[in-house]
Amino acid sequence: MRGIVKFFDEYKGFGMIMSSDDNETYFAHVSQIRDIEEQVLIEGEEVTFTKHQSEKGPAAREILRKDIRHRGAVKTFLDKGFGFIVPVDRENDINGNDIYVHISDIVSRGHYWQPQAGDEVSFVIATTDQGPKAIRVRPLVDTRPPFQKFAVYSDLDSELEALATLAHKEDWDYRHTESNQRLPILRNFIFYTFARLEAEGKIATASGENGERVACFNTGLATERQEAIFAVFGQFKGVADTSPPWFLRKFAKESDRSLTFFAQPPDIANYFTEPSDLLYDTRIRLVTDFDHIIGGNHDRFPRELADNDRKMKSALEVAIESAKRRVRRNYKTAIPQYYHGNLQLLLPLCLVQPEQADLALVVARENEVYRASTVLTLDMAYNNARLIARPDTEWLNP
Repeated sequence: MRGIVKFFDEYKGFGMIMSSDDNETYFAHVSQIRDIEEQVLIEGEEVTFTKHQSEKGPAAREILRKDIRHRGAVKTFLDKGFGFIVPVDRENDINGNDIYVHISDIVSRGHYWQPQAGDEVSFVIATTDQGPKAIRVRPLVDTRPPFQKFAVYSDLDSELEALATLAHKEDWDYRHTESNQRLPILRNFIFYTFARLEAEGKIATASGENGERVACFNTGLATERQEAIFAVFGQFKGVADTSPPWFLRKFAKESDRSLTFFAQPPDIANYFTEPSDLLYDTRIRLVTDFDHIIGGNHDRFPRELADNDRKMKSALEVAIESAKRRVRRNYKTAIPQYYHGNLQLLLPLCLVQPEQADLALVVARENEVYRASTVLTLDMAYNNARLIARPDTEWLNP
């Protein structure tokens, strides 16, 4: 029979195929995929299979994909959402050329993934009026964040909604940027908090009911009555070799019965050792790399400045001096952020209106000076700052 893959969860090892012959839906198990190199199905691809009536309903056996999947490495990929792939089997591809790829043809494995130069991928070659194009592009390495590798989530959006309701009231949506995900700030917070906790060895496990293992971590959030909130996991018995060992049961406050299996609940994530690192020392000289800031961040500047480097530099100089004066008057103006293992400080850049921050200047201690070499949008800055604490300020809000 012929069909189209409706969905397939490679970590759970099963999915569904919609038959083109009888419009019936067939269960598809990883063990029935006849592709030794890539035992996974991709949503939207055409397949053939033998139908089988199992005890649980119609099932697909002897599953074969119609299109040949090629392998290659990303050559370039631009922030604009497109790039090129170098095929491994050049001599078998169209004229041996690099293959164009657009971000809309990326298979994200359930999360956002933007290719980087050198990433190994598999793909199908489609012929278009403009030439060959890579479609159904899939990374060959597991690019998921640690949080998603750790456990299975039946409906993560709903779980995050429940966490937002349980926690002290807070705005978890972007104010300046559109997002195709719900509660993007909370999602970012949980993903990065987990990564930090895992690195610090603060994921706790214990023996639960009937000997089943349970796990938990401290989210760092609290209820309205300041009771700590934990993520609680149960033991997951997956059907695929790549299945994570846990599934998320719920987010629960510390008094919940599910936490009674842990003699000592784990601690919150820690991002600094010296509290003084959280403060901007006005006695230290600030060195600004204007070329790097302007050269690589045009798209982050207000429109009235983005097309004129001279105006941009002039506005930056004025805004930085204003930010330095502002932090002298109020030390809370400089907000700590955590990014890629480093503690940095954020200063407001009011480029157009004197009291309205347009960007955040990233300042890092380097030997005997502070060095500024990039700027962030306010939403990007809030994402990073929220990992340490909820910013209590008049200029950086979600």
